[in-house]
Amino acid sequence: MMSKQDEAGASSTGNSAETVAPQTLDPWFLELLACPNCEAHPPLTLDAARNTLNCAVCRLAFPIRDGIPILLIDEATVLNPDAVPTTLSRT
Repeated sequence: MMSKQDEAGASSTGNSAETVAPQTLDPWFLELLACPNCEAHPPLTLDAARNTLNCAVCRLAFPIRDGIPILLIDEATVLNPDAVPTTLSRT
């Protein structure tokens, strides 16, 4: 006989295809994050559909896994290699 804990574990580890829900980040936390690749450290924008934080300057997309932004350059993907990078205005 399986305990309720065993039943819950068995149902969550099934082979059914599960969709990953878009990640949400608190706005105050999102304001703190900046691109680690760019010298000016521009802010990152959330792409909830792709679960990434995107930099408009260097065109890198940083993944969000389990609600945690992975701001490692080695983990980032190039959004569009043919796109022209945006420049930051210094005001």
